[in-house]
This record gives sequence, structure tokens and C-alpha cells, in this order.
Amino acid sequence: MEQKQKSTEVLKMSQAPPIPLPTEQDETAQAQALARRYRSEFVDLRNFRIRHEGAAERASGHDVPLQLCAAGAEEDRLVIAVSDPSKLMMLDEISGLLGQRIVTRVATLSQITDLLKKTEQSQRVLDEARRG
Repeated sequence: MEQKQKSTEVLKMSQAPPIPLPTEQDETAQAQALARRYRSEFVDLRNFRIRHEGAAERASGHDVPLQLCAAGAEEDRLVIAVSDPSKLMMLDEISGLLGQRIVTRVATLSQITDLLKKTEQSQRVLDEARRG
């Protein structure tokens, strides 16, 4: 009897509707909520362009573990966009490694990932042009 009940539950679970994937609006809303929670500014990186000199190059070696990208500079501070501002110890470590104070902004993970991919590709083209 118990075995039949378990198999019935498994069958019901397999017939459950699929869990919808988060949309871009959902991800943006979550990032905006995180920004408010950590009293940080939300930045939309869809049309953002990283300059290949200066701050972007200094942060490039640290992009993967934190999923961050350099988003500019304010006075003597580097502005970075992160998907998770709660990782304060890692942000402090990045600041120490760069030898520069940082200001965090919140962006969606997909926007940061897309920007890093584009930047990596364009940096490769620039490096090849310099060599050639």
C-alpha cells in the first residue's frame, strides 16, 4: 500500500507544470530590490560600454569569482557593478588587491555576464591589432 502511494506521488510530481524560468523583468526587479536593501544604486548595463584603459583593466582579473565589472570612476574611487552586494568581505578584498577604494552599484547577473563577454572579445581584437 505504501509503495503504491509513493508511486502515485511521483506520478503526480512528474505531471506538475514546469517551473517558469525567470524573465529579464524578474531579474531586474530582484536586482533593484537588492540595491534598495543594501542602499546602493541600481545600474542598467544593457547599453553600457567599458573603456579598455584604466579601471576596467585593473578589475578584469577579479571578475569571475564575484561576477563584477568596472563601471567607471568617481574621484579617487573605482565604481564596480556587482550582482550580489552582500559579499562585503570579497568586496573589501578586491579593494585591497586593487589598492583603491571602491563604490558598488547593483546590476543583474545576466547583464554583467553579457558585458564581460563583449569586453573580453573586444579586448582580444584590440590586443591582436596592437601585435599586428
